[in-house]
Amino acid sequence: MAIRDWFKSNAQRAAEAEAALPASFRAARRNENAAYQSHRVQEELDRQTIAFTRSPEEARAYHFALDLVRQRGPSEASRIADRVVFFVQMLSREPR
Repeated sequence: MAIRDWFKSNAQRAAEAEAALPASFRAARRNENAAYQSHRVQEELDRQTIAFTRSPEEARAYHFALDLVRQRGPSEASRIADRVVFFVQMLSREPR
């Protein structure tokens, strides 16, 4: 049994070690990783606040985007932003 362990790859050993952990510990680790990512995004956004306040319109747009990222998360906010750009381009082509 121990001889077979010598031929396992590092990825296979890591997967077996992860599977051996209790489910509550794995869930706590996932929550910790998600909280860390959220914290990093928040820090990055806070550092950029000063850079995007050249005009009142730009500041409003920035704070709208900041609220969107805080409420929905970065991936969902990005998806919504893509849709907003699409609709702005589509509406700007229509005759008035």
